[in-house]
Amino acid sequence: MSRDPEFVIEWSPQGVKAWDPSQGKLLSADSASQLAAQTGRGGKVTLAMARPVSFVRTVRLPDVTKAEAWPAFRMRLDQTFPIASSDLAADFSFMDDVSGEGRLASAAAVSVDQIRSAIESLKSAGFKAEKIVPAALGGLAFAQSRGMSDAMVVSHDGEAVSIDVVAGGHLVYSRSAIGPQSASFIEAEIARTAAASGSLEPTIVTAGGLELAGVDQVNNQTTLEELSHSSASDLILELPEHREAAAQAVNRRWGLYSIFAFAAAACVISFVWDDYDKANNKVELTTKAYRGTKTARTKELRSIEAELDKAGAASKALQTVFEPAQTPLDAVIVAGNSAPKSVWLTGITAERGRPLQIRGTSKTSQDAATFVEQLGANERLRDVNLVFTNNANIDETPVVQFSVTAHVIGNLPLIEKKQTGRRRRS
Repeated sequence: MSRDPEFVIEWSPQGVKAWDPSQGKLLSADSASQLAAQTGRGGKVTLAMARPVSFVRTVRLPDVTKAEAWPAFRMRLDQTFPIASSDLAADFSFMDDVSGEGRLASAAAVSVDQIRSAIESLKSAGFKAEKIVPAALGGLAFAQSRGMSDAMVVSHDGEAVSIDVVAGGHLVYSRSAIGPQSASFIEAEIARTAAASGSLEPTIVTAGGLELAGVDQVNNQTTLEELSHSSASDLILELPEHREAAAQAVNRRWGLYSIFAFAAAACVISFVWDDYDKANNKVELTTKAYRGTKTARTKELRSIEAELDKAGAASKALQTVFEPAQTPLDAVIVAGNSAPKSVWLTGITAERGRPLQIRGTSKTSQDAATFVEQLGANERLRDVNLVFTNNANIDETPVVQFSVTAHVIGNLPLIEKKQTGRRRRS
């Protein structure tokens, strides 16, 4: 069903982009205030959180309704995303993939601090974020508008390549990498994304007029434009306090419905029974029975919740062991994306439960220091240390060889069994 396009603003800490349907073009600005000055408008907009600040993954959940699966989803956030669940705004959408382990779901999450910064930035410029979604949802809208249920949507804005993976009609993975608009760089990022998302021989389409040899389709439309026309309601990001307020409002409405129902029942009883004493006794008996039933059900519910808490703790412990928050491949990708053009990585060692070790060569010591600073600023790493730097020559060209170590967030060690020796008899 056709719908009027929305004014969509894609926000990142570095700037904003917007698709203005009234002008039919893509706008860019350093801030929301500058964008408001360009367009001369404000009001309600759709806020799209840029790919560098968003996470998109898949997660297996119980095959029940979304409302019933929500508590299980909250428990899986710490194992699915590299940020603490208490600091995330997240949502999920069920897919058709059902197995004995549950139903597969597409999930998206963004740091609540980033969302609050975006909302405040838009508010100061006169905009109001009516709906908040990951910008990668534009890749899904792009594929759907072309009748594709499985595709890899690739675009480049002049600074970074963005890749959205669609499978089974759902967004399942997304990433962005800073780099030149060259075929070799983009093809390498496509290969990395295919490996990380498990996509085998994906159908590749480009957006924004990106020309790339060997792709299945080249399109001039941008994913942000397609997002403005999309009616998809999946993966809506809400701040935890807003979601809690909405849940409380629903509970209040149901409370009012219960009160009205009870009042109506009392009126019916008063009209049916002539004898007030008999009617009053019946109400009292019904109330006592209700309280007894409520007490019994409350005890049963608390018992079930206690068992679920125990099972959840055990499940979380097992998932922490077998499903680390970041894989070694993630750590390698982070290191590669953080390297400046004047730094060459010659070796990376990423093992479970051990520090990430990076060896490389740079033109100058300052280049190596810049690389260490960029690693230290990445929220996926901590305790980044420059172990050593050595001056060397390659074909009479002076270079600096260096080694860096870092702790990968969520890379918990496997406990090894201690070796015990037998005391030898003399």
